[in-house]
Amino acid sequence: RPYHIESDWSAASYWYEMVALSRDPGAEVELVGLHRDSIQGDSKVSQLFNDLGVATEFCKSDGSDKSEQSDESEFIRLRKTDNITSYFCQDFTHQPDLAQTFAVTCATLGVPFRLVGLQSLRIKETDRIAALEQELKKFADVEVVGDELRTPSNFPLLGENKNAVSTINSSSYKGEAGKGSLTFDTYDDHRMAMALAPVCLRMDGQIQINNPQVVSKSYPAYWDDLTKVGFKICREQ
Repeated sequence: RPYHIESDWSAASYWYEMVALSRDPGAEVELVGLHRDSIQGDSKVSQLFNDLGVATEFCKSDGSDKSEQSDESEFIRLRKTDNITSYFCQDFTHQPDLAQTFAVTCATLGVPFRLVGLQSLRIKETDRIAALEQELKKFADVEVVGDELRTPSNFPLLGENKNAVSTINSSSYKGEAGKGSLTFDTYDDHRMAMALAPVCLRMDGQIQINNPQVVSKSYPAYWDDLTKVGFKICREQ
């Protein structure tokens, strides 16, 4: 019988991250086919990003636009706000695929964080806890304690809404000193690539994503979609 397949909330999380990291105070993104009453565990991203400066509005098309994406389907509108918490703590036991998105977002914004419930990340496409620690340390202060990923206990808690950094100083990464860029490895993991790509929004230069083709596992059009909204992507052979 006919049935409708909902869009993927896990993939939507990277667009939440982009809005959170955007320097444009009026940044907005619309994503088609996502529902308020979704049974996907990762739909909780719409609530969690309230603390990182992204509000979610659930909408329905009126059908007046006859374009390809206007079949009266539901969509969500992501809007940037100035509501950024001074400390982010979350148990991702039931949403493990969101952990990378939030770890990278918090680290890039300079928001102190503690992520728990990450046990299953050890046995994903890669050991995602170890991979996150390795890559985030290229520009942020993080540590792993057991199966937790967090900022160090002595990390200063900054005042509300004063923790967002405007630019990452890539010169602090010795591996790319003087090049104005950061190079990230992806460990054959599609979510590492997609979560790390938006870091470029806070860079004064550029970033390099190694083995970008790994996104084909869950979001093969990811790089094309980024290009459509203005990202400049150079594919090296």
